[in-house]
Amino acid sequence: MREPSVMITDYILSLLSLYWGIRFFRRGRNYGQYEDYLWALMYLSVSLGAVLGGTHHGFIEKLHPIVSIVFWKSTLIAIGVAGLALMLVWNLKFSRLIGRGFLNAISLVYFCIYIGLTLFKNEFYFVVGYYFPIVIVVMVSSFVEYKRNRDKRYLAIGWGMALALGGSIFQVAGLDIHRYFTKSDVYHAVQMVGLYTIYRGYFYLKN
Repeated sequence: MREPSVMITDYILSLLSLYWGIRFFRRGRNYGQYEDYLWALMYLSVSLGAVLGGTHHGFIEKLHPIVSIVFWKSTLIAIGVAGLALMLVWNLKFSRLIGRGFLNAISLVYFCIYIGLTLFKNEFYFVVGYYFPIVIVVMVSSFVEYKRNRDKRYLAIGWGMALALGGSIFQVAGLDIHRYFTKSDVYHAVQMVGLYTIYRGYFYLKN
C-alpha cells in the first residue's frame, strides 16, 4: 500500500461528507428548499471525490494503469462538481446584485473549462487553482454578509471557507508534519473541520 494514511483520511472525509450530504438532501426533501439540494450535491461530490482519491492513493501500485487514470480523473471531476454546486448555491444568495441567470452562466462556463482541462492535467495544484477563486469569493462575501445583517450562518460559512483555504495552502506549501501524517493528511483533516463548520452553522442556524 503506497500511502495508507492519505487513504484513511480520505475515507474518513468521504464518510463524514456522505453523512452531511444526506442530511442536507433529506432537509431539502422535507422542506422543498432548492439550496439544500445544492449543499447536498456539494457534500456528496466531496464524498465521492474523497473515496475515489483515497483508493487511488492507497492502491495505485495494484491498479491497472487505465483504472488508475479513470479513478484519478473521476476524482478531479467530482471536485469540479462540488465547486459548481458551491457556486450555484451562492448565486442564489447574491442574485439580487447580479442576475442569477448571468451568474449561473459564468459558473457553468468556468466549470466546463475546468472539466476540459482535466483531460490534460493531473496535478492537484491544478485542482487547487480551480477552487481557490471560488473559496475566496464565498469566504469574503460571507464575512461581508455577516457584518451587514449579523446572520450567523454566513459567519459559519466564512470560517469554513477560511479553513478550506488554509488547508489548501498548507498542502501546496508541502508542509509534512510527520512521515505518517503528510501534508495531504493535514489537508484532509482541516477540510473535515471546515466542512463540519459549514454544515453545523448553516444546517442548525438556518431560519
